[in-house]
Amino acid sequence: MTDFGDHWLLNLSMCTVSDKIKFCTCSDTDAYELNHYWILHRKIKGKNRMLIGEPIFDHYKLLPDFESNSTILCNRLNEADAFDKPIQFKEKDQFEVVFNNNDADKERITHCFLYKKGKWTITEYDSFNLLNKFNEINSGALEHPFS
Repeated sequence: MTDFGDHWLLNLSMCTVSDKIKFCTCSDTDAYELNHYWILHRKIKGKNRMLIGEPIFDHYKLLPDFESNSTILCNRLNEADAFDKPIQFKEKDQFEVVFNNNDADKERITHCFLYKKGKWTITEYDSFNLLNKFNEINSGALEHPFS
């Protein structure tokens, strides 16, 4: 087991996610340029790219608030007013929420959700699966992301 010391935890500190977070589709900016954003991924039948790489351990998952923030986000996604406009979701859609994308002092934190039987559930973030089998359908900014 690798000893990371305490210094990595300093760069991972995060606030509690707000239960009033709003997923906004109104941004004209490319989501990847935003500090906090969301992306809706849709599984594409027959898409089977073979991008490979070496996965790295996501240290942020060790934060004490990571699981509770995932739960808050999932609950919010299942509320009727979570988005600024109606979006039609399909079975197996995946929803990615990213915090600290452009913050040099903090590590990027990603939460992922799966649309199954008409509701969002927490799932593992797998960038290779998303790149190989999904297309990005929609994206946007996060309003009021933290309590």
